[in-house]
Amino acid sequence: MPGHRHRRRHADLVATGAEQREKWARNYRERGEAEGGDRIAAVRLVLPDRLVEDRAELDLGGRLVELRHFGPAHSDHDMVAHVPDAGVVYAGDLVEHGAPPQFGDAFPQGRPAALDGILALDAPIVPPGHGDPVDRDFVRAQRAEPAAVAGLCGEVADGRLTPAQAVERSPYPEEFAPAAVTRPLSRP
Repeated sequence: MPGHRHRRRHADLVATGAEQREKWARNYRERGEAEGGDRIAAVRLVLPDRLVEDRAELDLGGRLVELRHFGPAHSDHDMVAHVPDAGVVYAGDLVEHGAPPQFGDAFPQGRPAALDGILALDAPIVPPGHGDPVDRDFVRAQRAEPAAVAGLCGEVADGRLTPAQAVERSPYPEEFAPAAVTRPLSRP
């Protein structure tokens, strides 16, 4: 069953799915995990068959699950799964517990709004993409870092800061900061 995904995730899989599979298979093999690499290489890509723009509701036998897209943030196709009667929002990589976020295809200026969207759902439990489940206070506190990065992105784009100056002011470690503060301000 292919399932629900944001429409841009569908386009991303069509454009880069095979390349991503090969990249991760190679990555595992290079780390000495040949079996993991072989398993990844054998995966058959299955495209989603239900495309979502901003919101979709699923009835799972009497349990409502809301899929929500709050705009580009970690990627241009992030979606969260809100289970209102369980008080849970599965946030994926919009929330990170234990490591700074990756910015390779991110939209740092959209991340604060996406975190605001998660907070507005008022769920007490938020399982992140990585790490242990967190609560609303954790999400609220984490929001400050991407908000600072979004401001730095704007200052770099406006020419008020150089990328090097922005990296120095970033709340993230130096190995993460350059990718964060130099991301383009445009949105898909």
